[in-house]
Amino acid sequence: MKLTAVLVLIFCILNACGPSISPVDSAVQDKILYIGNGTEPKDLDPHVVTGVPESHILMAL
Repeated sequence: MKLTAVLVLIFCILNACGPSISPVDSAVQDKILYIGNGTEPKDLDPHVVTGVPESHILMAL
């Protein structure tokens, strides 16, 4: 029983010390743009957009 607990503890410690990738780095690698907008954009066509959230998304692109 003690051996199992020690092995689990060692596994947890080694797993925590390993390299981890942040969500931002993951998004950059996958070429994903995350924007914390309040509402779902109605459209992303620059000629149709009249709202501010949509304009912010278009400027970020």
